[in-house]
Amino acid sequence: MKIEEKLQLQSTESPIVYLHWEQIGWKAYNQSAWYFNQRYPTYSPLHDTTFDNVSFVYISIPDEYLKSVLEGKSYAHIENDLIAIDCTIPFDEEKYKEWLQQ
Repeated sequence: MKIEEKLQLQSTESPIVYLHWEQIGWKAYNQSAWYFNQRYPTYSPLHDTTFDNVSFVYISIPDEYLKSVLEGKSYAHIENDLIAIDCTIPFDEEKYKEWLQQ
């Protein structure tokens, strides 16, 4: 899945954390990264840009840490390289913008 497709999955309407397997660990992008970080504030956002100059943020989550976090929780393994987790935290635009400044 290309980065543009991963970014399109993100939504403030539907609070779902999408985690993508990428070679050495899991990554959450934009709103998914924020949702995950609100629940597990272990990782700071990293900033990057696509080839088309689209800015985005992400967090990298080691596989072992994610396994410990997900133990006993409900989530959907959509594909081998994509996990979706329902999130009960409402999206907060102001907190999201503050978080992006980290």
